[in-house]
Amino acid sequence: MMFDSDTKALYEQLQGTGLTRQKLNDLRVYLSYIGENASMYRPIPFEQLEYLLHYLLIECKIVPGNTKILDLGSGHGFPLAVFSAAGFHAYGVDDDEELVRESAREIKKKVSEIDGLALIHEPQIICADYYSEDFPDMSFKDGTTPKDMDVFFCYFYEESPWKKHEEVVLASLTYAKTGAIFLAEHYNFSEDLLREHGFSPIDPERSISYLKKC
Repeated sequence: MMFDSDTKALYEQLQGTGLTRQKLNDLRVYLSYIGENASMYRPIPFEQLEYLLHYLLIECKIVPGNTKILDLGSGHGFPLAVFSAAGFHAYGVDDDEELVRESAREIKKKVSEIDGLALIHEPQIICADYYSEDFPDMSFKDGTTPKDMDVFFCYFYEESPWKKHEEVVLASLTYAKTGAIFLAEHYNFSEDLLREHGFSPIDPERSISYLKKC
């Protein structure tokens, strides 16, 4: 939950980017309805992504321009658009080829239509199976690989037909570098499973969906 003071601090931090609550919401509404299978996806709630931005920028004091963030299952591209507009080097992967193609096009189109907003770093999206053994070594067009990422983001809505077991999700991140942060939503990892794959809760008193590679 974010209080008014948290929201104010977040948007003061984002002031130079042109991102406002209204513009963030405009991106979500527009990017939620692209692709033939749009109705099968559930984009992350507005308030939830806002909270993640606050966590990264305010609580972790991460500098976006020095940070590479990978969206595992990037879907319509709403988080990618926001991360990029906030100054992060944003990367996405999805196994829906049509959605990858359309989201890349529509992100640029929609951001260009919003006055005062720009993609500070254009997001890069590839079509791939991010559970495959080959994925950690796949390259984006700038040569970056998943092994180079500073932050991983993964959102699955609770009733998703594609939701996989927590063990599969964590096992797919065994390649994450030391110090990498994993932001996951709608997962409930056991402490033993976290340690087995090299992760630990950033704050044990909070949701263990916020993890760090030890």
